[in-house]
Amino acid sequence: MTGKKTAMVREFVNGDVTPKNDGFAPTAGMLNSPDNLAQDALGNIYIIEDAPNSSTTGGDIWFARDKNNDGVAESIDHFMSIRVNGSEATGMIFNPAKPTEFVVAVQHPESTNLDTTLDGLGDAV
Repeated sequence: MTGKKTAMVREFVNGDVTPKNDGFAPTAGMLNSPDNLAQDALGNIYIIEDAPNSSTTGGDIWFARDKNNDGVAESIDHFMSIRVNGSEATGMIFNPAKPTEFVVAVQHPESTNLDTTLDGLGDAV
């Protein structure tokens, strides 16, 4: 809030406009299905998305790089991909005791589908 009656709203990232991996190796991934956010101990924002690019392989996680802390990311970096067929990343949480450790919740991996996988364990997170 900039005052009692005024709020400033900005677009933090845009998958079509925000540069990807600026200053790092390029990625073919595209931010196109974001549905969760996570924040680490330093205030950095991570964007968790469903299956990328209409594929059946699990979702991507992006690191939003806001170098000047103005609320607009200068780039989004391809942090990691969930490479399990049919899975969906549903959230991410950092360990408050060890800020470099994190857990990603994953649902619906094809390998746990009891209808298609013999001796499967069922849906898991």
